[in-house]
Amino acid sequence: MRLKYLPLATLVTIFLVSPLFAEEWIMFRKDALHSGFCNEEVSLPLSLRWKFKTSAEIISSPAVAGGIVYIGSRDSNLYALDADTGDLRWKFETQGWVDSSPTIVNGVLYVASRGGELYALNANTGGLKWKYKTGGTDCSSPLVAEGKVYAGSGYPNKYIYCLDVDTGGLIWKYETKQYVYSSPAVIGGIVYIGSNDGKFYALDANTGELKWEFQTEGGIYFSSPSVMDGVVYGIPGDWDRAVYALDTQEGEVKWQYKVEGEGAVYVSSPATSAGVLYFGSGKGEQKVYALDINTHKLKWKYTTGESTKQGYTSSPAITNNLLFVGSGDGNLYALDIESGALKWQYETKGPIISSPTVANGKVYVGSFDGCIYALW
Repeated sequence: MRLKYLPLATLVTIFLVSPLFAEEWIMFRKDALHSGFCNEEVSLPLSLRWKFKTSAEIISSPAVAGGIVYIGSRDSNLYALDADTGDLRWKFETQGWVDSSPTIVNGVLYVASRGGELYALNANTGGLKWKYKTGGTDCSSPLVAEGKVYAGSGYPNKYIYCLDVDTGGLIWKYETKQYVYSSPAVIGGIVYIGSNDGKFYALDANTGELKWEFQTEGGIYFSSPSVMDGVVYGIPGDWDRAVYALDTQEGEVKWQYKVEGEGAVYVSSPATSAGVLYFGSGKGEQKVYALDINTHKLKWKYTTGESTKQGYTSSPAITNNLLFVGSGDGNLYALDIESGALKWQYETKGPIISSPTVANGKVYVGSFDGCIYALW
């Protein structure tokens, strides 16, 4: 392991599924809008405080709630670890890889498994409350809102599911043209999600009725949309090198931005804050981009090593002063939010596909080396 440090030369109102404090990061991309933003200042340099070794690679992104870090592993277990010490609180064995990122709401944890089941567990004990059998190779991260659980389902399924939060009973499901590995965002009674058929979908959150769909030239494999101020930001990736800004009500293109280069790319899920959109894109060489949402112009870009060979890309987590993102080169990067200048980096023993989480000034991230790292 190698620690590197380079010397340091609008509050955003977001819709949340339940009341929580700034130090909580209860789901993939932080909140129901997938903003990837926490209203915190993080002080550098960070030091490794603890790491916890699982028995296989980690793709799942951590969630933090009530002083516990929750994360899945490809050893088929979900882990609950003390946020300060890394001590194991409990683990729960599923029937397949846990690439899905957990969601914690009202003391209940929701997570999917590639073994084809979606679980609801007691967040304090790991006890099973219910499970729903999808039969898909699922890695979509569930989202909970208004008494419902939303998630996509992958091969051989092509579904977006809506389940009852208390019983796991099916309320509705919607079939797309291909597998759904993207994770849903929800606001204003509408579910927004991508599918490998290249479409972004907007569905009525109560009935599953199609509101609109938007066809891209990409695959929308793992990237998940972000919503901000009446706009859905989606990055299909694959052979479509554009970032799309779509109207939330009609799905009409407000603007789009083409990234540089040629051929197919792997893309991250976007993050949004204070009028700026942040995302990763590339194949081979991977870059982080910052776009001004109002002018649709590039603010800065930074090359963060290489993309992963697995087709996944770490998505950025942003604070008031820094952007954190993992790379296929095994490094966790901290970039200045305004300029994109490198401020700090930390090297793990494997590619970082997991998206970092920031909670109470502490940064947590999983690595393909099978470890979760805690730095502050």
